[in-house]
Amino acid sequence: MKWPFTLNTLLVARADMLVRQSPSTWALNRISWDLLDFTRDQRPVVDPAKTDFDFSSRYNRKYLGRNVDIYVVGSGIRCDAKEFSSRRKSSLLMSSSRAQCPDSAVFVHPDVEGNSKRNTPSDGMTTAMAALAIGELVGVAKEARVISVKVRYGRDVVHVSTVITGLMWSFDKVRRQRSGQIDNPAIVFIHGWVSRNDAFDAAVASLIRAKMHVAIPISFDAGNDMCEIQSPLAVDDVFGVSGTTRNDEYFAPDKSKPAVGGSCVSMLAPAEQIPTIFGEARETFTIVSGTGASTALTVGVMANWLSEGSKVRDFSPHELRHVIQSMAGQDEITRLPKGTQNLMLRNRLSSDWDYVPPHDHGSSNSER
Repeated sequence: MKWPFTLNTLLVARADMLVRQSPSTWALNRISWDLLDFTRDQRPVVDPAKTDFDFSSRYNRKYLGRNVDIYVVGSGIRCDAKEFSSRRKSSLLMSSSRAQCPDSAVFVHPDVEGNSKRNTPSDGMTTAMAALAIGELVGVAKEARVISVKVRYGRDVVHVSTVITGLMWSFDKVRRQRSGQIDNPAIVFIHGWVSRNDAFDAAVASLIRAKMHVAIPISFDAGNDMCEIQSPLAVDDVFGVSGTTRNDEYFAPDKSKPAVGGSCVSMLAPAEQIPTIFGEARETFTIVSGTGASTALTVGVMANWLSEGSKVRDFSPHELRHVIQSMAGQDEITRLPKGTQNLMLRNRLSSDWDYVPPHDHGSSNSER
């Protein structure tokens, strides 16, 4: 599918500002199921005959991530992609036509300085993930803003010191904004993984203490000990995200190997065969799979909860994690690894929601 496309929106529930979007993806369709109590025998399923954009989905037009900043730490974002720069002036979307993806910062290790790759906008994958978070067609938080923090090119080696520099740039930028009376909630989406590193964990912990929300994909490269090996999953209140398939099984890229999970998985979200924009081609969609996609969708839901006007806008990372876990689908996914919570991501559809203080989810990752 290529641009231009016609995005149909229909207001389906005026009281709750619910909008039905068509075309849409199976991932957006899946996280917009609004069923609190059902058994596996009675629940709906993703239609296997449908592909790509054959689906419809729902969202609440009141909560689309307005005035929420998402710092995407990865290989850079191509901000001229249509998913970011072609916002329609719509009474339903209520979004402006300005780009929601301002160019930001580049931190590339000295090993690649002077290389022509250093200033290349993106290898494509981080752009694809950013679109799943905020894109007009494939994204969740359609009014949020992504800020590119480029710390690598493509699949080049990730230098921990460079990633830390990018994280602290994000921290300083948020701190300066707050001193200037701009107090937008900030989410840091780390697109990539780092082996256990105390300095990296300390940097992430400083973000969380500053009420910056941090989300990261679960990496299958770390093996069965991923909760101990992958940073920053051991840091309290980091949102570690793993994935699901179209038939509601736990996602595993290599089905010949045991699935990897554990107590550090905060949320499950769609991870298989998801359409998104391809970064090198501004108007072309591609299909991606992986926990990076799951995390992007989760980040979008986080932004929707933190939207301007939301009762939970000022929540701490611990409180927000409790909110999203409390609203998740329970026990819907099969073939979960031992110790993994069965919590399926739900988008925010209701306008009215009363906060219940955390009591059933602990404040540390070991208690998740």
